[in-house]
Amino acid sequence: MKEQEIRRQFRAAVNIQNKQYKLLKEQLMTRTSKADQKAMLAKLKEEQDRRLSMLSDQYEQSISEVKQHQHVSEDVHFYYRVFILSVFLPTACHLLENTKPLKATD
Repeated sequence: MKEQEIRRQFRAAVNIQNKQYKLLKEQLMTRTSKADQKAMLAKLKEEQDRRLSMLSDQYEQSISEVKQHQHVSEDVHFYYRVFILSVFLPTACHLLENTKPLKATD
């Protein structure tokens, strides 16, 4: 569930950045001379790629942290069960050994 939420947030952030890039590109195209537009577009595209790369890295890190937390949580639950069994199983076995068997009634 956490992964889906992070994935949804990532997609939303990418869409927002793409829209912002598009608007900025349109604004800069109207203000920039024809001679400088090619260089400006290359610089703008490079900046967009850098920002999307950073966003992607943050996404991967978030997913990794969620998976690591889930793994640790599963380990804790496993060791808790083992602990409970190690504490109560010997007591239960001892109690069973010391009880008299039930007599069958005919």
